[in-house]
Amino acid sequence: MTQRKTKAVVIGGLVVAITLLHLFTNDRYVYLHIFYRHLYYVPVILASFWFGIRGGLATWVGVIVLYPAYIVAREGTWSWTPGNFDRIMEFVVFLILAILLGSLLDREKAHQKALRESEALAAIGRAMAGVAHDMKTPLIAIGGFANQLKKRFEEDDPGRQKLEVVVRETARLESMVKEMLDFSRPLKLNLEQSDLNVLIRETAPMIEEVAKEHQVIVHMELATELPVVHFDRMRIEQALINLGVNAAQACPEGETVTIRSFLESDKVVLEVSDRGHGIPHEKKEEIFNPFFTTKKGGTGLGLAIVKKIIDAHDGRLELVSDVGEGATFRISLPINRSRPERPDKEPESEAS
Repeated sequence: MTQRKTKAVVIGGLVVAITLLHLFTNDRYVYLHIFYRHLYYVPVILASFWFGIRGGLATWVGVIVLYPAYIVAREGTWSWTPGNFDRIMEFVVFLILAILLGSLLDREKAHQKALRESEALAAIGRAMAGVAHDMKTPLIAIGGFANQLKKRFEEDDPGRQKLEVVVRETARLESMVKEMLDFSRPLKLNLEQSDLNVLIRETAPMIEEVAKEHQVIVHMELATELPVVHFDRMRIEQALINLGVNAAQACPEGETVTIRSFLESDKVVLEVSDRGHGIPHEKKEEIFNPFFTTKKGGTGLGLAIVKKIIDAHDGRLELVSDVGEGATFRISLPINRSRPERPDKEPESEAS
């Protein structure tokens, strides 16, 4: 039995045991019943500390189900007596305690997780920067010499074909080194006020080139009007190309990659959807980790770089995926000024 299951069994056992103490203690011992009722604080507090707000609320639900059941078993009915009202007020205190403790713990866990991830990414970044720096010069030399040698061979010479493989693989390694350097370097954003739709339309042709190679269609559904937001055009373009190319590569032939933009509350949202196999639920937490990839030959840094870019913009990157129904990556960027006073319009539809 895992530690998590053991804790759940302990909490459930405490709630049941306290209720049984009530049930098998004579009603004459009023003070014992009051003491037992206060014992319910123990499983509620433990659940909040161990499982957060969900665990605290689940335990509270268990208490309010079992304790009234004990009252009904003892008295045959539930009546609104002063004593029962006092018990209900105590259950309200249980609820408030579960919410407060659970919320505090969830917030602390999120903070600790973010801190660990930040430290881990910083360490990975330093290591990659050193490796990439050492690899960059030899790769440039190999690619350059291989290109020069290739020119000395005839087109149909086997030696030329082998050198073309060397040049192609060297270029792939150089691309990997570039990704490693992009990930390891601190981001310096050149923020400017701009229209996200304009950037999407300018970037779409680059995604379409890759989509054509995979016989995939790119379709755009852009909101007719979006408020301008502050973002680094080069970085957001890099993120969009990365997501768009990934989507095109994930789609079967004849399927569609959809790029959407819309306004949601105080955020401008950009979505890139594919019609591939989707990403299994158990891998959703890992998909943005450095070096995690589901693609053959991938570096596993593409999505990590996209997340780094969006985080630097104080935005949010989310994955919405159902196995067999494709994947949608959603970028949310905050609006830096109040929403313009104009009626919402239906998105326009553009096909490429």
